Amino acid sequence: MSLSINGSSTANSYQIQKRSNDLAQSLAKLSSGSKLNSAADGPAALIISQKMLAQLSGMQQSSDDLEQSVNMLQTADGGLSGVQELLQQQRNLALQASSTATTDPSQLAALDVQFQNLGKAINQIAGNTQYAGAKLLDGSFQNKSVQTGSESGQSVNLSIASQATGSPAGFDQNGLGTNGLSLLAPGGATAALASIDNALKDVGQQRGTLGSLEANTIGSALGSLKESIISLASSKSTIADADMAQESAKMVRNQILVQSSIAASVQQNQQAGYVMKLLGG
Repeated sequence: MSLSINGSSTANSYQIQKRSNDLAQSLAKLSSGSKLNSAADGPAALIISQKMLAQLSGMQQSSDDLEQSVNMLQTADGGLSGVQELLQQQRNLALQASSTATTDPSQLAALDVQFQNLGKAINQIAGNTQYAGAKLLDGSFQNKSVQTGSESGQSVNLSIASQATGSPAGFDQNGLGTNGLSLLAPGGATAALASIDNALKDVGQQRGTLGSLEANTIGSALGSLKESIISLASSKSTIADADMAQESAKMVRNQILVQSSIAASVQQNQQAGYVMKLLGG
């Protein structure tokens, strides 16, 4: 007759250790939300996951850059919209001043005061519209590289400048060719109308260029990039993210197994002690 008390105890200790390790892994996955907390959890999956993470980081940075480009274009367009509105108001005043049959000298003088104040407001918009410290409408924004895609080299050179006078300039009165206009001068209203119509055409063309770049080029690239980010993030989640419901069930199971193994070990030790006492007695 032989007793195998130590062998049974060793086997039970091994089971306790194994199930404790399984429990620790389940807790780690639940706390981190990832099923790849070390290379041992899945070497191949970890490599793929890390590559996807790096790709996602680059794509997100590209998305941020494109959004910055959109914000800059919208800022420039907002300033041009203000200039356009002020030019239209000047045009209305010039139309009113051109009707000499219904406008007396005092009214004409009042109209010219308003006209000149609107011109000063145009200069202020042209000089103060800026984005991230860069002035956009004063004529200095020339041949600037604007990111239009997520890859290197996907960019365009953009100039924001008035061509109303035949050469690149800012969108102030000098650049628009409306400086020095006066409704008080003989034929001043007629001259003002011609210059303002030319300036309005120029501003409208620049706004069209910016709008097309924003909507068709950058906007399209940004929309496509965001869809790619969502798709890649979903794929990475499938590979790396823990199934919380599954891991919760595993944790409960491992807790029960650990507790059962400990209880069995305690009972086995008690029985072994009882047997040894009988043999010794």
